[in-house]
Amino acid sequence: MRRVAALAVLAVGLLAACTPDQTDYKHEAESFIKGDERVPAATGTTFTKAEFAPPANTKVGTKYSCVAVAADGTTWDFAVQITAKNRFEIVDYNPRV
Repeated sequence: MRRVAALAVLAVGLLAACTPDQTDYKHEAESFIKGDERVPAATGTTFTKAEFAPPANTKVGTKYSCVAVAADGTTWDFAVQITAKNRFEIVDYNPRV
């Protein structure tokens, strides 16, 4: 398992929406994993698919998870945490064995 000190940089501004809901966090995290250039820099691969379960709520500290598929077909697990209003951070990532 990789601890994601390198991905602390991956905290992202989330939406311009005043009050994002769980679906907003879900979609933004999926888009981030598939499209932000910092993800392949940290993981060594790009991702073609990412499926998150929406967080249970939007309170700071709430964690939610994702299964992503890398360009080479491997499956990865990501853990994300809401760190502030309109912000999330990838706190862990791990290729499946």
